[in-house]
Amino acid sequence: MVATIGTIVRSGETLFQGSVWLNRIDARFEALAILNRIKVEMSDDNETLRLLEVEYQRLGTTIDKFDEQRFKVKGWTITAAGALVALGINTRQIALLIAAAPITLFFALIEVLYLHIHVAIIERSNEIEGLIDLARRKGVGAVCESYTFGIGRVIKAHTFKWRDVPALLRVRSHITYFYLGIVLSLIVGAVILANI
Repeated sequence: MVATIGTIVRSGETLFQGSVWLNRIDARFEALAILNRIKVEMSDDNETLRLLEVEYQRLGTTIDKFDEQRFKVKGWTITAAGALVALGINTRQIALLIAAAPITLFFALIEVLYLHIHVAIIERSNEIEGLIDLARRKGVGAVCESYTFGIGRVIKAHTFKWRDVPALLRVRSHITYFYLGIVLSLIVGAVILANI
């Protein structure tokens, strides 16, 4: 089984497993499921390096996708808050401005959830970089014993805990300022609208 791993992954195109051709999406998940279960214990050092490279590339792609999603969440936040503010000002209803605050906090929670997984994937990427560097310095044999392929195990190992949120946001204060800035501007807008 271990010797046939190389035939499962092929440059993001169609993948081959045994005699069955699978389409791109199904094959990607199938290959990841198979490779997640297999401890890499190969005598072929090139195969281990190739798996490290494949995982590193997938981690990079996943990190980029999480970055995109986080920017979308910020865009949704601005759109939803802006629409409620505009509607509240046009109809002179303070309740709409106040309603935008919990919606903003909801989007902040979504971003924190994305950020939690994002950080776990970045940590795995750093770990893979370390293994690649170790393989470069001491040979691939030093890596084979400790390396297990798979992004899925990273996500499974990092369950969300509320106590982790302050540490996540302490390092990324711009996220806190972004959402607090929107909430404060909503409050100021509601006060101004109430006094008009």
